[in-house]
Amino acid sequence: MGGLVGQRLGIFGMGRIGRCIAERAQGFGVSILYHNRRRLDESLEQRATYHASLESLMRHSDIFVVAAPGAPGLEGVIDAPHLELLPPAAVVVNISRGELIDDEALLAALDSGHVFAAGLDVFTGEPNIHPRYRSCDRVFLSPHIGSATEATRNAMGALLVDGLDSILRGQRPANQLIWTREFRHATPTYCLIPPTVLH
Repeated sequence: MGGLVGQRLGIFGMGRIGRCIAERAQGFGVSILYHNRRRLDESLEQRATYHASLESLMRHSDIFVVAAPGAPGLEGVIDAPHLELLPPAAVVVNISRGELIDDEALLAALDSGHVFAAGLDVFTGEPNIHPRYRSCDRVFLSPHIGSATEATRNAMGALLVDGLDSILRGQRPANQLIWTREFRHATPTYCLIPPTVLH
């Protein structure tokens, strides 16, 4: 893979994070493509081209970024047939949920050279990762450090303090996940406050 200018960046999941990626990537001269469950309003598209199916997006993505939220039915969605749709020597980046990518399929695509490289910030079964990723010299691993800046960690601490203050005043914290059937498969969030205090 050469430079970024003229490359096609496909974003699977054009939520807040996907849109931030699109905004920053435009400065590198790439074309932005995306797939969502539904097309965004034009004001949110960041001049990106919408693809109505994941398959179409992957066929046209030299760099494929997974930014979709974890959701029931998406586990293993990036499997061998989907990876085969990517252009030869594509790059795969996953910053979303490890379980969205079939590890064996990605490793096979890397072994064959069809996928040139992969950048992974999330893994199935964190903190454990597939052992073969460690020995593949075209896989770049990072320990889920997207929030590891001083400013972000300070903001997280402030959010916790605000939440505790809300609870002590008998109010619901602004960021409390309402546990419904739709969220029963969500990634567990660990909380220092016993659930009984929240009711």
